[in-house]
Amino acid sequence: MFAWRANITPSALVTMSVLALVMLGFCFLSGVIVGRSSMPLPQALELDTLLSEEPKEGSGESEEPEKILPKEELRFMTSLKSDAAGGVLAEAQKGVDDKSAVTQEKARQEKPVQEVQKPKEPQFDYVLRVAAFKEAKQAQALLNTLTKDGLKARRTQTKTSRTTWYYVQVLMRGSKADLQMLRRKLDGYGLHDAMVLSEKAVKSK
Repeated sequence: MFAWRANITPSALVTMSVLALVMLGFCFLSGVIVGRSSMPLPQALELDTLLSEEPKEGSGESEEPEKILPKEELRFMTSLKSDAAGGVLAEAQKGVDDKSAVTQEKARQEKPVQEVQKPKEPQFDYVLRVAAFKEAKQAQALLNTLTKDGLKARRTQTKTSRTTWYYVQVLMRGSKADLQMLRRKLDGYGLHDAMVLSEKAVKSK
């Protein structure tokens, strides 16, 4: 067995103390370096903060949540337009329809008054000779046909030195327009040469 003998002098004690302090300082610096390498950088923290806050600042939207209308408010316009709901619009529309009905009824009542006030055309009593025959039977046959169809007709006769003529006449009361309508009706019987024998104005009452 070997035995070591060491003599510790004051200078050696100071040297050992300085070395111990150096070693402690080195260990402390090593710990600080290792700790910083394991911690996130402050810039990364700031970047995360900016990313998390950017949507709120850039969107310009209020932080308050959107307000969802209840079903009653969403159906408000539908209830106004519905007749069954008895809304304001339905009552207004009903008032317009009633007013229109009253206006139309008033117009129908006033229209006959205007027609009555319209001046009538002058009336005349006409006598037309529509045919002349030498045979009384022929004149009577035409007279019967015209009377059957609702025309007012009569037969007259005139005796000359040579023969007797039998005439068929049509009588009517009306305006000049009615006379033209009668002529067109006589055309249907082949009587195109009707002659007006008399035209007397009817006195208005």
